[in-house]
Amino acid sequence: MANILQTINKAIVFPYKSHKLCTKIAPHFFSCRSLLDIGTRDGGLISKIATNLGIQACAVDIEDRVCPPNVSFQKIQCDGRLPFENESFDGVLISDVLHHIMDDEVVMNLVMEAMRVGKVVVIKDHVLFTDRFYTMEHWVHKMCDWFGNASFGISVPGKYKKLEEWKRLMEEMNVDVKSLEIFKYSCLDPLRHIIVVL
Repeated sequence: MANILQTINKAIVFPYKSHKLCTKIAPHFFSCRSLLDIGTRDGGLISKIATNLGIQACAVDIEDRVCPPNVSFQKIQCDGRLPFENESFDGVLISDVLHHIMDDEVVMNLVMEAMRVGKVVVIKDHVLFTDRFYTMEHWVHKMCDWFGNASFGISVPGKYKKLEEWKRLMEEMNVDVKSLEIFKYSCLDPLRHIIVVL
């Protein structure tokens, strides 16, 4: 079963999502000459963005990953710190990572670290419009999340936030939100997604 899910994701789901996300996220990085992807999985999305912009990219994860040739990879410790100097990158991407972290303080620390090492930070994640737990919307999100992650050994805690919670999180960090967009991949997408640019 795990092999079947991995095959479907790698052959269909991930390439489709990377294509769609690239068109939405790449414009925020147009002025960037260096990119960092935090929690990269396979490096597919950041590779596509970097290719479109004609630049190289770096990716980090707490697990070993194999990335495309135009993405250098570095394994990092799960200690809340990024092993880079201040403003080492023009742009930083955190895509579908934060809902895997249960502790909001850890989430805030990671975002602040991203802002320390990068000049432009783009966060892509899920967003709910109803209460987080015990609602149909929450369980549909969790089911789709499980489909895309469980076969790769990635935990699915289901820590999805409502729009108000995303806004409150940004306020607590006292960060300047340059733009915020809510979207679906298509009319058939059962989920809602959010892109926050800092």
